Amino acid sequence: MVEIQRCLATFPCALHLLCHNNPWWEIDMHAIRKLTFGLSLALSSALLAPAQLAAAEETSKVMLVLDASGSMWGRIDGTTKIEVARDVIRELLIDWDPSIHLGLSAYGHRRKGECSDIETLVPVGPVNPQQIMSIVNSLTPVGKTPLSEAVLQAARELRYTEERATVILVSDGIETCEADPCALGLALERDGVDFTAHVIGFDLNREEADSLRCLAENTGGQFLSADDPTGLLKALQFTVTQVVTAAAPKPEPIVVAPPEPAPKKQPPQIPPGQHFQAVMVAGGEAITGQIHWEILPGARDFEGKRKRAGLNYKAQTTFKLPPGDYYAIAKWGNATADLEFNVAPGEAGTKHTLIMNAGILNVQAIPIEGADALTSGLGWNIYTAKKNIEGKRKRIETDYSARPQFMLSDGDYLIEVRWGNASISKDIKIVAGELFDEVFDLNAGILKVQGVPVEGADPLTSGLGWNVYSSKKDISGKRKRIDTDYSANPAFNLTKGKYHIIATWDNASVAQDIEIVAGELNEQTFNLNAGVLHLKASSGGTAIGGRISWNIFAAKKNIEGKRKRIDTDYSATPKFFLTEGKYFVVATQDKRSVSSEITITAGELNEQNFNFDTAE
Repeated sequence: MVEIQRCLATFPCALHLLCHNNPWWEIDMHAIRKLTFGLSLALSSALLAPAQLAAAEETSKVMLVLDASGSMWGRIDGTTKIEVARDVIRELLIDWDPSIHLGLSAYGHRRKGECSDIETLVPVGPVNPQQIMSIVNSLTPVGKTPLSEAVLQAARELRYTEERATVILVSDGIETCEADPCALGLALERDGVDFTAHVIGFDLNREEADSLRCLAENTGGQFLSADDPTGLLKALQFTVTQVVTAAAPKPEPIVVAPPEPAPKKQPPQIPPGQHFQAVMVAGGEAITGQIHWEILPGARDFEGKRKRAGLNYKAQTTFKLPPGDYYAIAKWGNATADLEFNVAPGEAGTKHTLIMNAGILNVQAIPIEGADALTSGLGWNIYTAKKNIEGKRKRIETDYSARPQFMLSDGDYLIEVRWGNASISKDIKIVAGELFDEVFDLNAGILKVQGVPVEGADPLTSGLGWNVYSSKKDISGKRKRIDTDYSANPAFNLTKGKYHIIATWDNASVAQDIEIVAGELNEQTFNLNAGVLHLKASSGGTAIGGRISWNIFAAKKNIEGKRKRIDTDYSATPKFFLTEGKYFVVATQDKRSVSSEITITAGELNEQNFNFDTAE
């Protein structure tokens, strides 16, 4: 029986056995058909195996959708977000996995205010870092944020209804083109063969992040937040690893023999050296951010100073030190901890944990309650809560980013934020081991001003001066000056309230009382009601050059019979910007003088020639 079973395992032997023992008319044709079908199936399986293996090794396809809308000109630690994105993408491509084909699309980079501004810049294919970086470096953020349509177009580019497709979206803002990212995610998941969208929110607040999270989660993807260049790079690297993980074929189950009895655990061997880490509070997790470590010898030199024995900026670090006494200092933000320790001769590795006794403070500012967080123009100051003998507080740190993070020792602090001329301060208590998120309501608005020489004229582009004063006068009748600016069209960030604004254009000026409403933009045009006086001098029909003294006086004399001098110039052909009205002009050269009364008309150029042939 055993021999028969072995024979049936091969087609020729099985067929011989079936026919040899029976006349042809008694042969069971149904048995032959079953035998033929079984062997055909086995042969097909053998032929299909290599094809299935090839499919498992098939390249993955990813489309990177990059936000190039106008908001990418916002800054993080002094660097624009588009520059950060360029640097991060450049670093991402250095060690790119060749088994992943990549495409690139962007939106908001060509036209302002158009929701159709979406473009596939690099079709999906093998990665060419130089080509991709050349295109990324040429992007100029100007437009809106049609992120939903951009993701949909990327999915179609990947033929998501026919094969597995992955889209990675990097956006620093929410949808601005009346589309629903959440609904899009559900539709892509429903219609796609195996579609996944990973979303990286770059410098988003909590509410903005929540509006995009569902796009990723509805497709089985990941939503990641990034607030700085390091966070953006890590987020992109993680999403790429997710693509590789999703593409990997599931391994065949492996049958393993029962494990041998586990050997008795030995205590972990600490490598040689002095190993340092820090925690926020006793028993807490090791800090992972940058720490300033400094190792000093225990002994001081003849000047009473210690010579540095080691320096490092890693979160966890190791110093190899000769035997002796040492002093370790750890600085994490504004928190500091220290430790005295000894290295004995022949000592094995030693671990040291410094307790920072510190917490984390995250801050942001809004112009009015319920508004979006401000993204630029902010200045933050951290002070001790306690004043010194002179009534002043010690300033601990200053930061000019929109949403800084401060690491502070346990205790009380005064936090001040400025946005132009608007400011607010808060008393904050930091508890070791805890994270604090604080929002500062500046209760402020924006005043934007421009000047015109006469009503209906084009705005002036140079020569203007602006002074912002408090509305209320002090006991001596003077107003407190709050700000000064010499640009043509400045914007002032001001706390809610009333102000007195004076605009000057050379000798012409005008004042207005303005009220600022929190959370609103107040645009004002100042009519200077002024003209231009262009002066020249001649003698014998020829223009006179060189130094000429020009004096502009008020036409009307005071009670003492004197005129008020308004301006003086010593060039040959000066220009004066004067409020509409009458003036008395005196030109003097080499003790000869010529004078004339001049009328200035607002919005007009008045050219006057002074003939020194009639000089006195």
